[in-house]
Amino acid sequence: MRGPLLVLFTTLLILSGIVGTALYRSSPGPETIKNFRLGNCHHLADLSTLPPFDTPLTYADISGLPCPGPAALPSHGRGQVLLFWIDGTDLPENIVVGSPWRFALRTERYDAVAITATYGDGSTQHRSARRGSDLRSSLGLRNDLVFSFDARDTQPTALIIRLDNTAIPRLVESARVMTPKWWRFESYVGFLLAGLLSGLLIALIAYNFSLYIMLQLPFLLFYCLWGLGSLIYLLGYTQLIAQVFPELAGAGTKQLNFVAFGIMGIGSLRFASAFVEDGFLSSKSLFLIRVLARVIFVMCVVAALGWIPFGDQIDRLMYALSGVCLLLALSRIILAAFQGSRAAQYYVIGWLLMLVGVFIRILTGVGLMPRTDALDLVFFAGMGAEMLFIALVIADRIRGLRDELEQNRRQRDRYQRLANTDALTGVANRRYFDAEIERLALAACGEKPLGVLMIDIDYFKALNDQFGHDCGDKALRQVASLCEAECRAEDVFARTGGEEFSVLVPGAGAAACRALAERLRAAASRVSLADIVGTADGHDLVEGEKSETESAAHLTVSIGVAVAPDHGSTPQQLMRLADKALYTAKAAGRNRVCVSGDSSVTAPDHASASRTA
Repeated sequence: MRGPLLVLFTTLLILSGIVGTALYRSSPGPETIKNFRLGNCHHLADLSTLPPFDTPLTYADISGLPCPGPAALPSHGRGQVLLFWIDGTDLPENIVVGSPWRFALRTERYDAVAITATYGDGSTQHRSARRGSDLRSSLGLRNDLVFSFDARDTQPTALIIRLDNTAIPRLVESARVMTPKWWRFESYVGFLLAGLLSGLLIALIAYNFSLYIMLQLPFLLFYCLWGLGSLIYLLGYTQLIAQVFPELAGAGTKQLNFVAFGIMGIGSLRFASAFVEDGFLSSKSLFLIRVLARVIFVMCVVAALGWIPFGDQIDRLMYALSGVCLLLALSRIILAAFQGSRAAQYYVIGWLLMLVGVFIRILTGVGLMPRTDALDLVFFAGMGAEMLFIALVIADRIRGLRDELEQNRRQRDRYQRLANTDALTGVANRRYFDAEIERLALAACGEKPLGVLMIDIDYFKALNDQFGHDCGDKALRQVASLCEAECRAEDVFARTGGEEFSVLVPGAGAAACRALAERLRAAASRVSLADIVGTADGHDLVEGEKSETESAAHLTVSIGVAVAPDHGSTPQQLMRLADKALYTAKAAGRNRVCVSGDSSVTAPDHASASRTA
């Protein structure tokens, strides 16, 4: 499935390139109007001095108005009118004479824009748009407002531009004149790249958010927040979001971009602090990064509020402080990279792909560099490359975490086995046995039988006293090995005392437990005392203690049995009754099986035992 999709995607890119190249070569490029900021400028606070907004302006309407010039423009103020008068000699004759042409105005934070082109014969062409649905067809990349003008045989004598309710007049940036074909090419290429990058960001956000839902790793959530801020910023910059929500055009888009920039800052820095392995960032560094992330976000929100005095200074201050915060945070992460953090090294490499674009964006924001589409494309290209690279790094980090978790799981299982295993015999210990009897008793709830067998090696103290504890340990290991082999997989065989063993037999009644006990007693009797002691005089053990018919050449065990619910319902009752049955078996002569509540105590078949010996 991937092959055809890749071929289709490549084909679409090639066709897009061919169409874009054809449009580009068939039309001259746009020309920026010379000295746009130095043209005649009028700034008015009283809206009543001008004709209605939809009425074309003439020289008579603006003649006699004070012209303070751009230097005297206020930095901030709502409810104001800004007039620009562009002399016709600044317009490119090869574009505007004899063919349709378009005028692109780059500005932000306005409520309405009106443009009047005046001609030498007294005729005019008037174009206007208000924030909202009127602007949908006029929006271009980077808050460009594009207005179409019909072909005339003469050069316009002037363009009169009226901006109503401007928030920051100084943010009127530039004006361009272009042919319709170039406008289509520019829009085509811009929206194609924006669509591809938006699709990439959406796919990365969706993929990593699904991983976060499954794995609950905090850095995945911060990555999604980072990607969401980048996506919103891209949609705002390209005006794609204004195509869906026209009310965001102009000032709304600018405010949205500031908020998106803040989300990008807090998401990327918090991602870094959570992504770097433990131990490489000190608590002070983590605290500093978190504080700087919040500072960037708060500054961006403040800059998005258009009612703050000195709005353009606030904008520039925001960009400057954001650059400082990023440098401080990156310095800590770079230090962690030099200290050997694999995640920090990858993060720094990913940031290098975008770092140039970020600081170019900051330099243009503070006014140290002219803001152009090419520089902004560097920023967005770096952003897309970085997000994709970091997504690949996340996959590597998750693989490392998975390997680390698997290693921890194996280590934890090993410790668990050690905690639940008797060190001498290798079978379960008393701790594990007690936990299992509680669990099995609770699971049975008195409806299913649960057998408890208690096993004690006969004359074990005498074996230790006469031949030493090494022989006793060897006897314990052999008895445990032989008896455990007789149990089922679901049975629990454990060493619960010095020479005592216990067995949990889920789902078995009294008859089945008695049969198992007999098999265990027979298995234990296969342990040769001569093999344990290392001599042939095993029969000298505990002289006079055994009857003439019993073989003294092998170990023997006594077993007590209790079954729930026949004999008891709680673990404590079962253990007590099985222990009591065990002592009954010992009192009856050892090497016997006794079931709780049963008057009969089974003894070994001595003839058979003699033949076995």
